[in-house]
Amino acid sequence: MFDAPPSAKLKEQDLENLDISKLTPSSPEVISRQATINIGTIGHVAHGKSTIVKAVSGVQTVRFKNELERNITIKLGKY
Repeated sequence: MFDAPPSAKLKEQDLENLDISKLTPSSPEVISRQATINIGTIGHVAHGKSTIVKAVSGVQTVRFKNELERNITIKLGKY
């Protein structure tokens, strides 16, 4: 429908000079083209929101000793 102009932020992918056997998910040639997806969670206390975030993303959401002791997430995100 609409052609987007080439972005200067994309890492060049020249197949003649690119060794695809050395590409990894964190290679600049790959990561510069990854879509950013934001997913929100909402739910009542102790319904597993942090557990599902950890399962999907692999990010440990427990950051404070109090959270570990009480088995709840107290603070998330930026303030």
